[in-house]
Amino acid sequence: MKKISNTLKEKIFILEKKLKERDLLLKKYKKALMDSNKRITNISQKLEDSLSIIHDINKNLVPVRLPSISGFELSHKFLSANKGVSGDFFDIIFIKNTMKFGIILSSCNTYSLTSLFLSSFLKSADNIHKCKTSKDFVSLVEKKMKIKSYDKTEKINLFYGVISRSSLYMDYCLVGDIFVSHKRDGENFNTLRPCVTNLLHKKATTPFQNGKLILEPKDTLLVCSPGIIYRKNKTGENFGHKNIIISANKKKSSSVLKMRQNILFDCNEFGKNQINKRDSTILVIKVMDSILKLKKSFN
Repeated sequence: MKKISNTLKEKIFILEKKLKERDLLLKKYKKALMDSNKRITNISQKLEDSLSIIHDINKNLVPVRLPSISGFELSHKFLSANKGVSGDFFDIIFIKNTMKFGIILSSCNTYSLTSLFLSSFLKSADNIHKCKTSKDFVSLVEKKMKIKSYDKTEKINLFYGVISRSSLYMDYCLVGDIFVSHKRDGENFNTLRPCVTNLLHKKATTPFQNGKLILEPKDTLLVCSPGIIYRKNKTGENFGHKNIIISANKKKSSSVLKMRQNILFDCNEFGKNQINKRDSTILVIKVMDSILKLKKSFN
């Protein structure tokens, strides 16, 4: 009986020892986990701070005003995201030594180094003013982006249209989810299709296909970034192409300013009380009826 009691005590002692060892291990693991959480929190805060800086830089690259162009009426609006993604950039540029001007709208899916580099490149690159065609422009962007380090999964959305003020011929490239639609006076909007699905990931064997469009007096060109298209309501639905066109077609949309205001108002009402997670940009360009078409043939 005494032997059994001693054996039981030994087993209890061993178990207590093991429990103490496990308690020590648990405390050690708990401390390591808390340290890891602190490090993760610090890293997350640094990333958030970095993204906030990128956000602010990208926002400051966007032009406050666009230049006036003889024969064309322009209106634009840019709204920065409340939280997190898609660095939009837009601009109007005059092509060197020509009667042409270019329309640029770009948007990335996140506020990353890709969006920052693309925006800063489009803002400052002198060679863009020499791009007489959309093919020249795409070649320049591809060349610059491919030699830089960027997130290979990042999707770039881009529209670049070159309009001749003499012939009213527009040569353009449309990549990704930029909404571009054209309307003749008294007719319906005709949404343009993308020329390339992804600028930096297309197959090398795929030839570049530019878009072509002849404008007429009183024609309207409407360009919206993905932030307008993918603005969500409380049920998770997107504002979408259909609602953009409905807003643009309202009777009060007689001027480019009214059209832009109607689209933005309806989009904001659609996504009311929801966090705006993307930059939103609207460009409206109208050919004035007083413009003279100096050439009938393409430039």
